Amino acid sequence: MITARLTLLGLPALVLAATAGLATAPTAVAQPPLPTYTCKFTPITSYLAVFSSMRARRCAASPGAPLDGNYFYPVRMENSVTGEKWECGGAFPYLGKPIHPEMGSYEAEAVLNAGVDASNCRPI
Repeated sequence: MITARLTLLGLPALVLAATAGLATAPTAVAQPPLPTYTCKFTPITSYLAVFSSMRARRCAASPGAPLDGNYFYPVRMENSVTGEKWECGGAFPYLGKPIHPEMGSYEAEAVLNAGVDASNCRPI
């Protein structure tokens, strides 16, 4: 009697459907590489123990890395001289900006020296 009720409810079909997902092999999804900036001069300035920022100059961007604007996604910073690498929470690249008269001195210096500022950096 109980078996008949379970069959009427479709329980065997539900159990088969649930176990079918467990029997298949998981598929690996390739994640895109992090945008990387390779720079010759990358000092770390620690404002707080949690937040570390970086002012990097003479940088080259990897293909697909943003060239200007505010980029609030993880990026990788590499020092081409020492080989040190950091992973940062966001970047402010100045690689594609033109110089204009209203630009401040800090921003003009960053543009002229192909700079990238990054925040929340940690060594990897």
